[in-house]
Amino acid sequence: MRNILRIGTLSQPEIPEQLEALIEAIFREQFKKLSLILGQKNISLVSAYEDKANEFACISAIEEGLNLEIGPLQIASSLDETDAKIRSKIYRVLENQPATTVVDQQLSKSDIISLCDILILVFDKSDLDKFSMFELIRESFFEGQQGYPATEKLSIEINMPVECH
Repeated sequence: MRNILRIGTLSQPEIPEQLEALIEAIFREQFKKLSLILGQKNISLVSAYEDKANEFACISAIEEGLNLEIGPLQIASSLDETDAKIRSKIYRVLENQPATTVVDQQLSKSDIISLCDILILVFDKSDLDKFSMFELIRESFFEGQQGYPATEKLSIEINMPVECH
């Protein structure tokens, strides 16, 4: 049995700018609550650091005193040069934190699903294509040995509409 609880975050790539602060606050509150229950040093966020939601999750985890297991820096080609530089600088700060471990290889969705005890899903439930994809991720996450559901796992779902009015 592991002595550390691992949290993973999977998100749709785009986050509306007006929801960024709210998403970051949700991560911070969830991590704060888990820290109170389990203790900061008993929790680790496992992140691929590939999108804005994972960036917010990593920052919040470090701010709340959690451990961070982060994959190598990977900047999406769709980011403009300024955003890429900002993301790179934030990554450099995160990787130099005492509670951060940089893993050797990029973490895939299936790696995060298999490694984590708690999975935070951030997606737009009104987008049927994304909803279907996240339903498959949820099913994979909760699938246990020999067809029995994994009861020791927890999913936290954040509905994040892409189009805000």
